[in-house]
Order: sequence, then structure tokens, then C-alpha cells
Amino acid sequence: MGSQRSAAVGARVTPTEHPPHIPLSEEENPMRRQHPSWNSATSLTDQVIVVTGAASGIGRATAEECALAGAQVVTVDRNAEGLKETRGLIEQAGGAAPIGELVADLADHAAVESAIAKLAQYEPDHLFHAAGLIIRRDDINDVTLDDWDLQVSVNQRASWFLTRGFCRQLIARDRAGSVVLVSSISGHLGLMSGSWVYASTKAGVSSMTKGFAKTFGSHGIRVNAVAPGLVETPMVRGGVRSKEVDDLINTSVPLRRTADPVEIARASMFLLSDAASFITGVTLDVDGGWLRR
Repeated sequence: MGSQRSAAVGARVTPTEHPPHIPLSEEENPMRRQHPSWNSATSLTDQVIVVTGAASGIGRATAEECALAGAQVVTVDRNAEGLKETRGLIEQAGGAAPIGELVADLADHAAVESAIAKLAQYEPDHLFHAAGLIIRRDDINDVTLDDWDLQVSVNQRASWFLTRGFCRQLIARDRAGSVVLVSSISGHLGLMSGSWVYASTKAGVSSMTKGFAKTFGSHGIRVNAVAPGLVETPMVRGGVRSKEVDDLINTSVPLRRTADPVEIARASMFLLSDAASFITGVTLDVDGGWLRR
């Protein structure tokens, strides 16, 4: 083993000399003994996780998966009936019902501030923010000010203030924690015609992720994002699912399919968990290989 290490650094190393960049055994390196097992690191048991956009799509899938993983979930959405359906699906699957359900329209800044204040009572450890909105216009010249304002309000402004408010609460409680925002590969590519403003807002989400990671990292708070490609959600089925999308899948996505929301949820759960304890400021592409970066 000593000779292999010597070859790795290009110099002879005696058994008692270990270059700092060479991994040591658990007995030799006390830092390794501080790391939990994989199962323990990925566990979300008894962690309190706020999930926005939980009435459908990626948010619903993430709320379900987190609950089934043993987390205590607080769901947020403007759709009260959708939240009830999510609770029913969680219980039907064998998970614990959400410990809180908050109906809030995140397009309204006052509602965002109110939600932040109400969420404090649950003392959450993690925030997963999936609430999003897309308004399509075939011609960029047809985009109205209302189109712009509404998408920026939900996709960008709410992301900013929810994340900042949540991180401030963690700091006040002297707690570490994590945030995962939902961006999109639209923010890199522009994607399909008609999603002009949506793509701009998602590029902004990826950018703010880096800023928050830098700002709050010294407090033990990690902020990351996931950037889904095409996902089988109401947003896709509600109008994006077209010949244009099918052509994109066949020509651009190596896996030749859309994602199931659960696949986005599980990637997000990795980022939320201690298994990603040294990952922050990252936007993780979950796109079937579309970008191949």
C-alpha cells in the first residue's frame, strides 16, 4: 500500500509519512470517524422540511418522498384542495401526515412574509421551494407587463424572500440547515418558444443560489438548486407537451424520455441531506443528460 501511495505523489513515502491529500484509514484519520454511514447521512428522519408547491408536481412528489423517508413535512401551496390530496396520498402510501399545511399565494409579497412568520412555529430544518409559474406567449412581443410581473413574483421574488427569511430563522435559532430551490434548464437554454420570461426567472434562481450559499455558508447553511429538464407534471401536460417537446426528447435527451417528479424529488432529497454536507451554491441538472455539462 505504501508503494502505491508513493507512486501517486511521485516520491517515496515511508509508512509513517502521509501526504495530506492521500486518504487515510479510519484509524489514521480522526476526521473520517466523524462522518456517518451512508444510510445515516441520507436519512431525513425527524427532520422538519418545508415544501412549497406541494399541491402538485415536483412539490407534491417531494413532500411524499420526504414523509416516506421519515421527515416531518410542512406543505405550502395556494391550492387548499391540492394540499388535502397530497396529505391523503402521503397517508395512503404509509407516511406520516404533514405536521402543518399552509395555504398561501406566493405571488403576493405580503403572503410570502406572512408565510415566513407562520413557518417559524415548526422550527424547520430544511426548505424545498418548488412553487413556480409559467405563462406562454408564442411571440416575445406579446409578453405583457402582467405576464412579466406575475412570473417574476412567483419564480424569483418568492424564492429570494423565502430563502432569506428561512436562513435568518435558522441563524436566530443557532441551527444549521439547507435550502433547495427549483431552477430549470430553461435558465440555461431558453428551451421552447413561448417560455421567455420563465427562462429568465429560472436563470435568476440559479444565480441567487450562489449568492445565498456565499452569504450563509459561515452559519452552516447550505443553499443549492435543482434544474429539471422535461418532467411529467401538470405544467408540462398543461401545454408544453407538444410535438416540439417530443422532438426535443428524441433529439436532445439521451435517456429519450421525460422525468418522473419522483426523480427530481430524490435528487433534491440528496441535496437536503447530510450526504451533501460539502455541497453548496450548486445547481444540479436533473435533465436526462440534456446539457451534459
